[in-house]
Amino acid sequence: MYLNDEPRTFEEAKKLKECLRACKDEIESITRLESWSLVNLPPGSNPIGLKWIFKIKRNSNGSINKYKSLLVAKGYVQRYGIDYEEVFAPVARIETICFLINLAATNG
Repeated sequence: MYLNDEPRTFEEAKKLKECLRACKDEIESITRLESWSLVNLPPGSNPIGLKWIFKIKRNSNGSINKYKSLLVAKGYVQRYGIDYEEVFAPVARIETICFLINLAATNG
C-alpha cells in the first residue's frame, strides 16, 4: 500500500509538529557538523535559494517510523560562468579503492 501524505511545502509541513521537529533536527545537524557558514554575498553574485524536502519513513506494516526533513540548495538555478566557475564532486571508483587496498597490503 502506498501512502503519499508527505508535505510538499514548508507551509504544509509547519502544520505538523513532527515535521517542525524534523526541521529543527536538520538545522541542529547542519550546525553541529559545520556543513556551512554564513558569509556576505559577493557583489554581482546571485543568491541560491533553499528548499525543504519532507519524507515520512514507514515500517513494513505502513505505520510511521520517523519524520525526516532535508534542507537543500536549489543549485539548478546556477549558470556556468556566471554563478560558478568549476564543479568539484569527490567520487571514488571501486576499482581505485581496490587498487589502493591492494597497494597498501603489498607494502605492509
